[in-house]
Amino acid sequence: MKKKRESRYVDVGRFGDSPSTCRLWTVTMKPDEDCNANGQTRLPLVMLHGLGCGAALWVMNLESLSRDRVVHTVDLLGFGRSSRPSLGPDAALIEQQMVFSVEAWRQQMSLERFILLGHSLGGFLASSYSLQYPQHVAHLVLEDPWGFPVYDPARPRSKRLPVWSTPLQACFNYVNVLSALRALGHLGPAVMQKALSGADAHFGHFVKDSTAIPNYVYHCNVRRPTGEEAFRNLSIHFGWTKHPMVERFLNLDPKVPVTFLYGDRTFITRSPAKYIKKNRSAGYVDIQVLKECGHNVHMDQPDQFNDIVNKVCDLADSQEKLEGDQPTDLVPEE
Repeated sequence: MKKKRESRYVDVGRFGDSPSTCRLWTVTMKPDEDCNANGQTRLPLVMLHGLGCGAALWVMNLESLSRDRVVHTVDLLGFGRSSRPSLGPDAALIEQQMVFSVEAWRQQMSLERFILLGHSLGGFLASSYSLQYPQHVAHLVLEDPWGFPVYDPARPRSKRLPVWSTPLQACFNYVNVLSALRALGHLGPAVMQKALSGADAHFGHFVKDSTAIPNYVYHCNVRRPTGEEAFRNLSIHFGWTKHPMVERFLNLDPKVPVTFLYGDRTFITRSPAKYIKKNRSAGYVDIQVLKECGHNVHMDQPDQFNDIVNKVCDLADSQEKLEGDQPTDLVPEE
């Protein structure tokens, strides 16, 4: 990336079995010019990654999205360079601790209002955060969010998942998804280079070293796997969550606008988003489907993704200004 970035740890307090305060690794990109010049308020954008990822995998998006606003990317608790406490086996408690850590991070960053974007697992947690702290979320953007549908054993296997994935999913009920990588020991980096040999097709224009992304993903996932452990304990049959978001989402404050972004080739079903759009009549819901994309929309079609997210952010800015222009205390005429 050509633009400068700021990276730091943010203390968020003790969670799980951590004997000391936990820290969330944070990467911040600032706008090209003063984003609040001429009295025009630009809301910051906060981005939460998915399973097995970290802040660096937004590399194809950060420069574009930070053109007019501050952008923060956060390594979630248990992932990337952030602290890795074990959060226990209880799914509801895990979700609550993850959300509390994001709220503690917000307080430390002194952010009052922001646009919140979450991908996959990050979308699930962004939704949970918005349910509990809607006053801070100016717009919620969910990229291929995991954890929305209710588990249905009679539901046919997605056509985008191979037949052999069914027994593999069953295994992940008992072991962490990337256990095999850690079991490889010193062979792990070489295997990851092979497994992600196609990464250069995505990242080549942004990362000149073709080994950088596989090495980054390896080191994100070779440490104590508490994030994976949390995901496994949140899950039932790997692809679903014990506490589905779809019905809970209808309790989201109607003042929080929502945009869903999906790839047309993803294995994630869009049915929950359609259900929410139909039944959340009091709140704004938009569903965008990007062509030639799988689960990682921001990697598969970064230009399209950046364009849509920038438009959503501009919309949020306009709405924030409109609401800010309204009088806060209305006194009836006598």
